[in-house]
Amino acid sequence: MQRLIEVAEDESDSFLVCCGAMHAVPAVLSFFIVDFSCVIATFAIYVKYIFASPSWTNLIPSTALLASLSIYPIGPLGFALQRLLFLRIYKWRLRAIGLWSFFWMFIVLFLQDEVIGIAVAVIWLLAAVLYLIGGSFVATSIDFMLDYKGYDGADPAVMDPLPEKYAETPATPGTVTNTAETPNV
Repeated sequence: MQRLIEVAEDESDSFLVCCGAMHAVPAVLSFFIVDFSCVIATFAIYVKYIFASPSWTNLIPSTALLASLSIYPIGPLGFALQRLLFLRIYKWRLRAIGLWSFFWMFIVLFLQDEVIGIAVAVIWLLAAVLYLIGGSFVATSIDFMLDYKGYDGADPAVMDPLPEKYAETPATPGTVTNTAETPNV
């Protein structure tokens, strides 16, 4: 969780998401909660309808949601342990869910002619948009973990003068370089 401390130090605008309103790291933490809640709720609804009316239109999404739930822990675990490979897997999981949701929206829209079909298609469209946005949050967070170089490294205007300011300069004869070590005579 060292990255959370570094978020407070990051004053660059490079890693902001949500139209510049939030840093990528808290956005990903918030998205973990939203992701888990949405997948669990949708999975529970589909499991309920599998028992009520077993059909392939209920079985396929519930299978996809179960696969998604089995891969979900990789994201929070990768974030907590700062494992970029886990976060990349989670990012591709989000992108796959987003694309699958978009695909499933069209199937539901063309298969079910009732109003419920349109409602389910709209829900899957919202899921597609949500997960594609979440994938961009995770991608920005990965960039932050790779590129952030500390407080002084965030701004090139601050970073450039530092080596000159703290460079060792040879002392000229007759000058005092460090008054703390000069004995009182």
